[in-house]
Amino acid sequence: MHEGVYRERSELKPFIWEYLVRSLSDASNTPKRVLIIALGPSNGTSAHLFSELTRVLSENHTCKSIAISATGASFLRRGISMLSANFRHLGSVVRSQVVMVHVFAASTVFLLIFARLIGKKVIIFQWDIYPTTIAGRPYMTSWPRRAAHRLEHLVLRLANVIVLPSEDFRSMAFARNPVVFPLWPQSALVQEPVQPQPMPDGECHIAFAGQINELRGLRECITHLQSSVQRRVVLHVFSADELGFAPPTEGNLRIIHHGHVPRQELQAMLRHMHFGLISLNPKLDQPGFPSKTFDYMAAGLPVLYFGRPLPSFTQAMERCGVGLDITTMTEINMYQLYQQMISGLEPGRDAWTAHTRLDEKRLTPLL
Repeated sequence: MHEGVYRERSELKPFIWEYLVRSLSDASNTPKRVLIIALGPSNGTSAHLFSELTRVLSENHTCKSIAISATGASFLRRGISMLSANFRHLGSVVRSQVVMVHVFAASTVFLLIFARLIGKKVIIFQWDIYPTTIAGRPYMTSWPRRAAHRLEHLVLRLANVIVLPSEDFRSMAFARNPVVFPLWPQSALVQEPVQPQPMPDGECHIAFAGQINELRGLRECITHLQSSVQRRVVLHVFSADELGFAPPTEGNLRIIHHGHVPRQELQAMLRHMHFGLISLNPKLDQPGFPSKTFDYMAAGLPVLYFGRPLPSFTQAMERCGVGLDITTMTEINMYQLYQQMISGLEPGRDAWTAHTRLDEKRLTPLL
């Protein structure tokens, strides 16, 4: 009698397991109401990335996108504007099932607390690790910034899911079991055909686009290029920031500072370069996933990386054949390097796009 009861229960187990798996699968495929919160200026990289995220998720889910940007001349005024925006969008949280936001997520602290209290799922894309330090020294030391970093650590605890852009982040990420999901290309960036550029007299033109500060390590990169390039190189700097140091006047390296150039105009200028440069301070303690990689690739440029070791990021670029880590190279023949990389850049770019593409089927399990 007992054996019969045991056998009947044992026979039920596969059916129960199959039912649970099927139920969970059906739940993950059910269209969701998703609130997507972009932070910072509307023309910033994060805004562009979340605009693309909204576009792709909207194919099968009901998405609402909002933007929160703290405005004001003082820390107090920015805080008040942030709080006002949080409370203004509480209704959007109520009507959603999933709330998505990216760092610096402290700007949405009240929205996220409210979301968790009423049982909504919170997903945070952790694209940066705070506080930022260089060789153990804090990059920003003001008390408002320190307080904001502490708040950010608390806000990350509200996430049901934390998404990291690469394995380089895993050792420093807050989450115990984060999801690795790389940054993605934007459809607004038109993929230009790869057109090899001539190199008259062997002069190589390299573009650097972005902020100029200690985090970028542009000064250290220029020093490295001065000592390692074997042919003439022109470094074109596209940034609203001043260099902050005297450009070299001797050797094979020359610098042209173009100042701020609008994105559309910049993309047109990039097409006449040979390489795009990504630079981070070699002593930076935090990992990164430089988004300018996509701008360079869209313009048909191979990417040069200099800076802090980012093995996951650089190995993926080198595996696809779209970029190269030059940080430890002591002799760089830019002409030979360009000829080597440009020949396989088109299929390499396709491979990189496959690695990073924002596919709705890859996103659905997060929901």
